[in-house]
Amino acid sequence: MLSKFKIFLDARLAFAALFDAIKESQKHVHINSFIWRNDVIGRNLLTALEAAAKRGISVHIQKDRGGWLFERSEENGSSLFHPTDWRLLPVARFLNAAYYPCWVKEPAPPPSELPWILAHPKLELVSGRNSDHSKFVIVDDRILFLGGLNIEDRFISRSSLGQNWQDLFIRIQDPNIVSQFIERLYGGTPGLGPIDFILNDPSGHPKRRFEWKARVLDVLNVATRSLTIAVAYHGDKEVMAALGKCLQRGVAITMLFSEYSNMQHQLNLQCARRLYDQGAHIHLWPGMFHGKALIIDDVAILGSANLNRSSSCMGETDLFVENKGEGEPLYSAIKSAVNCLVSQGRRAERLDLGRFSLRQLLESNLSKFQPRG
Repeated sequence: MLSKFKIFLDARLAFAALFDAIKESQKHVHINSFIWRNDVIGRNLLTALEAAAKRGISVHIQKDRGGWLFERSEENGSSLFHPTDWRLLPVARFLNAAYYPCWVKEPAPPPSELPWILAHPKLELVSGRNSDHSKFVIVDDRILFLGGLNIEDRFISRSSLGQNWQDLFIRIQDPNIVSQFIERLYGGTPGLGPIDFILNDPSGHPKRRFEWKARVLDVLNVATRSLTIAVAYHGDKEVMAALGKCLQRGVAITMLFSEYSNMQHQLNLQCARRLYDQGAHIHLWPGMFHGKALIIDDVAILGSANLNRSSSCMGETDLFVENKGEGEPLYSAIKSAVNCLVSQGRRAERLDLGRFSLRQLLESNLSKFQPRG
């Protein structure tokens, strides 16, 4: 059973497995990503998809235009698919000024052959602003890749800030589970078995749904033993309250996040400090930790959703596994991977919020506004 699942902690191995799956595809490839940067890995993946299309494989790319904001404000500043969004450009410049040492004035243009690639009859690009933060790939309805991994070089080499980026990505090679994911993706109701998926879909196709917060809160509210949080971004008001209640009930909480986050660093520190002051154990990743995984008693959750307020209203896809029946091996594999990452973090003996700053005020206010709907 375990051979059907592979959890990647090394992005180089994850991308290699993804490229192999695309190369060996026989019918179709569906790829969904929030960030797809115009860099080496981004262009190479597009080339692999073009080659598949030329073999007669149906290729569907779902790329949210909202990701342009972060493609423009970080790293090389270049989006593979999206031209400059002049309405969001001031926001991109603000984010860059707050977190990055330099602004790329003239990002590299997309490959000159891009229009011809996208014009191929077997390749379809759907690019709308649907606030879709999910990251997954389906190959031939038999292989599913899912997690927090974006399509960009900084996961396989150091970022422009000199950080190593860490994430989790899972490959599932079980046609029944992949079929279950596809059914859920297109409007199916949550399953009753030990392996299921949590989906947010703000697009309304086929229907609007926001399952993530309710499902996570349901599990947190009945936790009795232990909770491990390995998540990049924090700040959702209701989730923070539920975590506080867990500590009050005697649930042991271990939290892993970045020593320095590329976004909302002060807000992460504030959330961690609140939990730390109530008895949680905090571990700091030596670089940028971008993963999204929870181990709550006998439940494991892994996917694209963070614990900030954005994950309540953006498109997300998470794997939900219970430690029973056919879910036992997968639960154990996820738990082992998360514990391995936690062991590599530095145990925090104290958390210094630093001097009060405008950034701290802005980020702290993010947790006070909850989305509607």
